[in-house]
Amino acid sequence: MSRRVGVVLIGHGNTATDLLAAARGILGEDALEGVEALDAGVGRTPAFAASVCEAIAAEDEGAGVLVLVDLVGASPCACASSEAAEHAIRIVGGLNLAMLVKLAGIDRSAVTLEDLAAALLDAGHRSVIELESHPTTERTGVS
Repeated sequence: MSRRVGVVLIGHGNTATDLLAAARGILGEDALEGVEALDAGVGRTPAFAASVCEAIAAEDEGAGVLVLVDLVGASPCACASSEAAEHAIRIVGGLNLAMLVKLAGIDRSAVTLEDLAAALLDAGHRSVIELESHPTTERTGVS
């Protein structure tokens, strides 16, 4: 049996569990089996940092762990980064539903950690677009 790449989702508030639930609502309850979701709540605490360590260790079957975080540089990302010395991990920021839908269609025992990270990064990039505005919609000039 091949070892699969582990996946841990980490986000602020309830972002990680809510996105995983949304993906399963679209794809079916059995989708994304073995994907771990951790909610950071208000941010980094000793208990949260320990739960990140435990989740990454639990998901590491020897093929590495992909950690999808909502914001690069924020507490969830920093906690995951601290595990890089102990585990082969890749961190991808911008966690979104398109990434999870793509993930559901990938056999994680048949890809490398690097290829999985690249595929989900691509799915995330391709999902962020601007649709044509309705002609009566005014631009506010917000930057």
